[in-house]
Amino acid sequence: MRIGQHDIGYPHPVFVVAEISGNHLGRWGRCVSLAHAAADAGADALKVQCFTPESMTLDIDDDAHRIVWQGRERTLFDLYRETALPLEWHRPLGLLCNTLGMEYFAAEFSRADVDHMQAIGAPCHKCASFELTDIDLVRYMAAQGKPLILSTGMATGAEIDDTLECCEEVPVILLKCVSAYPALPENMNLAGIDVLYTYGKSGYVGLSDHSRSNAVIEAAVAMGACLVERHLTLSRADGGPDAAFSDEPAEFAAMVDCIRHTSTLLGSDRLGPTDDELPMLRYRRSLWVTADVAQGEPFTRQNIASLRPIGGMAPGRLAEVLDIRAPRAYRMGEPLLL
Repeated sequence: MRIGQHDIGYPHPVFVVAEISGNHLGRWGRCVSLAHAAADAGADALKVQCFTPESMTLDIDDDAHRIVWQGRERTLFDLYRETALPLEWHRPLGLLCNTLGMEYFAAEFSRADVDHMQAIGAPCHKCASFELTDIDLVRYMAAQGKPLILSTGMATGAEIDDTLECCEEVPVILLKCVSAYPALPENMNLAGIDVLYTYGKSGYVGLSDHSRSNAVIEAAVAMGACLVERHLTLSRADGGPDAAFSDEPAEFAAMVDCIRHTSTLLGSDRLGPTDDELPMLRYRRSLWVTADVAQGEPFTRQNIASLRPIGGMAPGRLAEVLDIRAPRAYRMGEPLLL
């Protein structure tokens, strides 16, 4: 699978996504700074959210449409109005990201949002965890023919199956996610990564992390996550609805270092001696003569043995050598060669 200019999945590097969400605080200059900070920290992509308040909810003030978010109560409509990235900013922000060597894409929440990101050339489409069960929306995303990223927070196996049925024609990355903000590391249930690999046909699984724990990141990468997404802000002190579960630039860079280091430790799936093991091969076992053996005398466990180092026959041939009569005289300390 490819997202833009980046190959995804083993043996390629983990694809690192910086999510700015509402951390733009409605300021274009801050978007620019976040893009530069993401690139400097080593992100491969900048992800945003493409929506209007109207594509998210109704402008109604009742109990069903109110939320306490990061300690502040407001209507859902007001929350989404506050966090929406102006639609006209997507194209220039995407162009900036491309010049910085990053991909630019968005979570989308309506057909109009998908159309907007499609029009500016987004390399993939993203379905947020709260929209995973919106089959009509996911089907429309898949119809664009580009890779599809599905966040699975809160989803049951049956719901994942139902969603995957509508997007079988495009490559899919399933993201392990806990839709809590922030998410507690002990609730991440990373064993679910192995389970997600059993769904669908593409075999691509990643992590959308709200825990801000690099131990979580290291474990996920070790389990095969090919994509890691985390929120980025310039400074949590600046506030904003997503600040509490976002990394500052230095923290994000440290996370990227953890990912790259863990990937280095994983290495390749090639079996056999590594370059630094090659000199040690000579200290493996082989068959040696442990007592003088006259010509015609049988080899027994009393006069031959499997010992270090290499020199004689392979130790696995001990059984076939026992009771064979020596073709010549052997002295103690000789490697056994026939």
